[in-house]
Amino acid sequence: MSGKEVARCNILVVDDDELVSEYLGALLEAESYDVVVKNEPFAALEYFHNHADDFDLIITDQVMPGLTGIEITQEILKVRPSLPVLLITGYSKKITAENAESFGLSGFFSKPINESLLLDKISNLIGCPA
Repeated sequence: MSGKEVARCNILVVDDDELVSEYLGALLEAESYDVVVKNEPFAALEYFHNHADDFDLIITDQVMPGLTGIEITQEILKVRPSLPVLLITGYSKKITAENAESFGLSGFFSKPINESLLLDKISNLIGCPA
């Protein structure tokens, strides 16, 4: 090592399905991202509000009890308007890859997730780790 510390990017993953959130967390950690996983949308939003400046990217599921991914996105963007948010969903008639941007989203992915497309999108959005 050259003595330089490589800055790691921090990603918040919000998905009420623990298997999906653990899978995403492991996938992202394997790519050298620091990941915080939350399975309850209200707890995730509270955590975000307490650590808003810590995150480089948010990944959220759409269909969850209490709050949808779009509702979480809207709340997050009130605090950090330029923070990239990716939405992942198994089914959505309302949100598509074509109209995702109109909801403030930086990207939209259907389940099952294409890992390479997801990782490419994250890399393009936040440009780290180096």
